[in-house]
Amino acid sequence: MSSGKKKAEIEDVFDFYTQWPELRDRIVALREKGGLTAEDQHILSWMIHVMDRVGPSDVGQ
Repeated sequence: MSSGKKKAEIEDVFDFYTQWPELRDRIVALREKGGLTAEDQHILSWMIHVMDRVGPSDVGQ
């Protein structure tokens, strides 16, 4: 069964950065989905918080 989500092919930090707007939605959905511990949800929240503040100069471009 397919989840309907495109496979994220990430090759480096800059690639992750450029894909972040799409990846962010997936990470938010993972955080809100049942099955994660409160600690894991907290970690994902911080990951989102940090990535939302990363800019091109932070990833060497």
